[in-house]
Amino acid sequence: MKRLIITHGDVDGILSAAIAIRRLGESELKFSGPGSIDKALSKVRGVDELLILDIGLNKSKLEGVEAELRRLIGSGCRVYWCDHHRWDDESSSRLSELIELRLKPSQSNARLVLEWLGGGDFERRLVEIADDADTGKYALEISRIYNAISTSKKMKVKLIGKLVEGYLIDEGLEDFGRKKLLSIESQVEEALKRVRIEETHGGRRFCVIDIRAGGPGSLIARKASEDLGADFCFVFNCKRFSLYAGRMKEVDLRVICESYGGGGHPYACGGRIKLSFLKRLVCRLLWRFYLPGEIKGVIEHIKSSL
Repeated sequence: MKRLIITHGDVDGILSAAIAIRRLGESELKFSGPGSIDKALSKVRGVDELLILDIGLNKSKLEGVEAELRRLIGSGCRVYWCDHHRWDDESSSRLSELIELRLKPSQSNARLVLEWLGGGDFERRLVEIADDADTGKYALEISRIYNAISTSKKMKVKLIGKLVEGYLIDEGLEDFGRKKLLSIESQVEEALKRVRIEETHGGRRFCVIDIRAGGPGSLIARKASEDLGADFCFVFNCKRFSLYAGRMKEVDLRVICESYGGGGHPYACGGRIKLSFLKRLVCRLLWRFYLPGEIKGVIEHIKSSL
């Protein structure tokens, strides 16, 4: 039997896949996300069983995803989708009629995979790491190292292989992760110099973080919130933006993200920034001097909504 796992490429997605492979056996592996899951599914051929892990479904992708799932089911493929993000009612209702859909709010998707497929002490340890990473705490050193490893497709595939064998890490992975972590920490410090504070009409302070020059948005947002006492952070490049809760825990940030074709968690979500090819090119090349009106519009929307 040929099994394929499509999982998110972050720490939680990596650990979700590792648990699934440990419990189910040999599987092919691909990485995707909410913005590309329709394209990823369109390339799937000749598979008997498909697992989709830690990938939410943006409503804008529903029609395309549903069509691809119908094609796969028609070819005899069994499809399972396990996710801990919030889905809109229409999407969950329509897809649950086609596939086995497991949706439940949770600190991490790895926790749901463990509940579904079972596991022992090693799997429970992976869930602890996933919880720490996906809630943005990064209190565990190994979570931070895994996050650094997740920036390289080659290395995260190697990490999953080691996890499947029952090892949390090996010397080569740790060396790569620690070196990458130093680089990431340098990027965080550099990005913090460019952070500015804005205020919503409701009196909430938020950080505006420009990562067009690169950098790990979630880690920069966490550090900025701690240092500047922000309620939340708006992180952007020329293609997409993310919102991360800081001091503010009571407001659902998804309201903003979903209005821009995105989604996620109440405390961490993302949306798309639609720019023409030419404007995106200028946005990248002249990032120090030019901020597209579309990005300014998102900031104004945030101010008026929160």
